[in-house]
Amino acid sequence: MRKTVALAVANIAWLAFIFSNSLKDRAASADQSEGAEGFLRRVLTALGFSGNTEAVAEIVVRKAAHIFEFFVLCLLMYLLVSRFCKQYRSACLLAAAVSVFAASIDESLQLISKRGASVKDVLIDSAGVALAVVATAVFNKHTKKQ
Repeated sequence: MRKTVALAVANIAWLAFIFSNSLKDRAASADQSEGAEGFLRRVLTALGFSGNTEAVAEIVVRKAAHIFEFFVLCLLMYLLVSRFCKQYRSACLLAAAVSVFAASIDESLQLISKRGASVKDVLIDSAGVALAVVATAVFNKHTKKQ
């Protein structure tokens, strides 16, 4: 029971983290990403990248953040759902569906912060969900062999 409660709290906390990021205005969001973008710009320059390192770094960092947020959410959601739903496929499908639904809500929240919602970002978030599904499948297959 304690583990179930802990997983529920972890899911709620992670959703709050995701939604709080979406409620930030453009300037606050850019400030939050600046450190990682600066590092990536330096790496790209050191590797001899001749294109617009600023634009590339911004896109990579921001989209990677979307993927990471929803990868973690789907994993947490799967861990919680699988405590109630013992069939792997059902638990995985439900966790993925809830995570993609959360991605849709997340994008809608960006309208409040005047950043604008994007179907493309929901698809990128869904890529994180898909990666989590693959990770759980690999883990599930590996643990069944042992």
